[in-house]
Amino acid sequence: MAVEEKASSQFKVEFTKDAKEFIEDKEFDNITIKMVRQSGGWSGPTMRPEVQAGNPKGKERDNYQMLEVDGVNVHIANNMNRENKNIKLTIDVTGFWVVKNLYLSKAEQF
Repeated sequence: MAVEEKASSQFKVEFTKDAKEFIEDKEFDNITIKMVRQSGGWSGPTMRPEVQAGNPKGKERDNYQMLEVDGVNVHIANNMNRENKNIKLTIDVTGFWVVKNLYLSKAEQF
């Protein structure tokens, strides 16, 4: 599992075997990892990471950094790392049959 990154990046990204197979089957060239707002019930709205196929559009691109990982451009939202720590992100696949999605299975400091 080769991981290529820009020297200035605070992120390392890796794909699980299942995620890599899914990405290859779907022929994804770009993946975006961003924070999205979700209802938090009693605690109010919260933010959670979301992985999507495709790249950020228009001016939104300025809020992302890009790494090339195993031939796939991974766009990571700048607000994924507010504490300026080095973070390793692991992308996996969930679901079955035709209802599969990529998700961030692990984020850990390195």
